[in-house]
Amino acid sequence: MNRTDLDATTAKSVSETLISIKDAIKNNKLEISGSLRDLVSSLGKSDPKKVSESLAELERAAEIAQKADLAPNTKVIVGAQAGQQITKSTGLPDIDVPKVEADVYYQTKDGVLHLDEVKDTFNALTSKIDESIKATNEGSEAKQFGRYDEWIRKGADTGEVRQVAVVVRKSGPGFDSLLDPARIGELSSTIGQNPNQQILQVGNRALSVNDLKSIYKDARTKLGQLMKENTGKKPVDLAKEYFGSLDKTFETLGKEYGTRVGDMK
Repeated sequence: MNRTDLDATTAKSVSETLISIKDAIKNNKLEISGSLRDLVSSLGKSDPKKVSESLAELERAAEIAQKADLAPNTKVIVGAQAGQQITKSTGLPDIDVPKVEADVYYQTKDGVLHLDEVKDTFNALTSKIDESIKATNEGSEAKQFGRYDEWIRKGADTGEVRQVAVVVRKSGPGFDSLLDPARIGELSSTIGQNPNQQILQVGNRALSVNDLKSIYKDARTKLGQLMKENTGKKPVDLAKEYFGSLDKTFETLGKEYGTRVGDMK
């Protein structure tokens, strides 16, 4: 794939990811779904923004296929959704809640079913969270995070452990937008009802709801100090400057939160 409109880092990621995807398919770890074909195709012809979005899902699928200890006779599938009959081809149970979609869907050896919501940026994530908050406030049909909650609960009724995680490809910008009580609360009430379960992965860092609450609390205190030291700047601008990415947030607060994700096995 020869593209001149991509920066060197993205071009390298495209090349490496395509190799990983081919290896996962060859090793019978990854299902060749229509969604997978579409994502791979988009790498060659879409604009750079769409390429980055597609890479987020493909990188996650490759990571799971290569590193996770998958349940025997199962495959990872990209773009699974309710209504699809996938059991025969993947060994995974069909998604049984209407309108639920999984960017990456798989089962680990411990029997846990995993549904990953993959986003390229934090801004894309917070937009999705806000849709769910609005639906709850207006009493309208549940949006994606509300449906995830229903999917998790339906599994619990039959003794099946189901987990949803959000995977964000880029550390920033936009992490500051997630540091909001309503948005953290929406994650807590849907996919993060176990506050110590790691529901957010950014790069090699996994965070729980309790981690996010701790970051918010510490960042709010630090922002107050920064406002006193930078009286000419607006709080929103200081938040973007000092908490705009997860890496910058750790640097500003002088500590790390959550756990480092290593070998998934």
